[in-house]
Amino acid sequence: MTNADNVLFVGNQTSPEVEFFLAKDTEGTLYINVAGDHIDRESEAVSVGKAKQICDKVLGDIFWKVDDVAGHWDQIEIHSQVFQNGEWIAYQAGPLGQILQFTELLKLIADDGPTGKQPSLLSGTIPIIGGETIFTSACKISMRDPVLKREIVKSYQITSIPDRS
Repeated sequence: MTNADNVLFVGNQTSPEVEFFLAKDTEGTLYINVAGDHIDRESEAVSVGKAKQICDKVLGDIFWKVDDVAGHWDQIEIHSQVFQNGEWIAYQAGPLGQILQFTELLKLIADDGPTGKQPSLLSGTIPIIGGETIFTSACKISMRDPVLKREIVKSYQITSIPDRS
């Protein structure tokens, strides 16, 4: 995971999937952030799990306490944009209500976790606008809270490096 403004990926067939990220601090307080679950689309044809592990996951620079947003969770919106032909294009947009509720995700991960601890997690994503995957040189991900009138925005450049294998 990173919050870098420039991320290196092998090859040029990667694209973002905007998600939310959950993690607890050392005192047990649960936090949420926006995340770019970047994925290598070429490797995805072989293994989705491995394709996701190849790419860094990009986090926003601000965390919100889950307790502050739990009452209006489904209204929080996540968005992604990709940079193409010199302009930002809407790529994904929707409320968290389209994704499995965080309490259910925490239960699932606790059941799967061998240590019984609740690790950090990425939520899963929302559909691509138009359904067409776009490979890009830059992404912008955001999470907007319409109730508390605040937003987390993270832009990052993608540097494609050749696969020299």
